[in-house]
Amino acid sequence: LRRHPLLGHRIWTRPYAVWKNFLSLSKPELLYLKDHRINGVVLFPAAGFLEMFLAAANQLTSSSVMTIIGFEQV
Repeated sequence: LRRHPLLGHRIWTRPYAVWKNFLSLSKPELLYLKDHRINGVVLFPAAGFLEMFLAAANQLTSSSVMTIIGFEQV
């Protein structure tokens, strides 16, 4: 499996799949994260969490089509 830029590497730990990654704002593919700031503090965008969810679901299922049934801001 290819490493996902946000998720990192998948590691199977029975009975779960776990992803490990270290996000560095100096990586070229993550430079855009520096622009997501509140009061000068970098904040990971909600769209990034949604992308990680979809990428993990894609890796764990054989289906290439997924439907998000609900998304709630908390």
